[in-house]
Amino acid sequence: MDESETAELRLKEAVRALSRVGHHCGLATSVEGLAWVAASTGELERASLLLGAGASMRQELGITLAPYWQAYHDGCETAILEGLGDARYRAYWEEGFALGRH
Repeated sequence: MDESETAELRLKEAVRALSRVGHHCGLATSVEGLAWVAASTGELERASLLLGAGASMRQELGITLAPYWQAYHDGCETAILEGLGDARYRAYWEEGFALGRH
């Protein structure tokens, strides 16, 4: 198992655990991390959906992304934009944003 597979596995475990205990801030952060892993492995549509879902969760909670994670977020977004273009990225992001509100 390579590093990205391990990271994804651990983040999915975190999402399940945080969801069970209702730790919404940690859940939003873990979803953001899953987006970074997805982008790093070329799953750009999935990364877009996850960024949108994470943004929705943070908006609902009234929190922002921690400043020290902003560079990772920006790198993920840049990779997505380069791979999908703005229109496709926004379409997937908006779909994810709507999912995050459920």
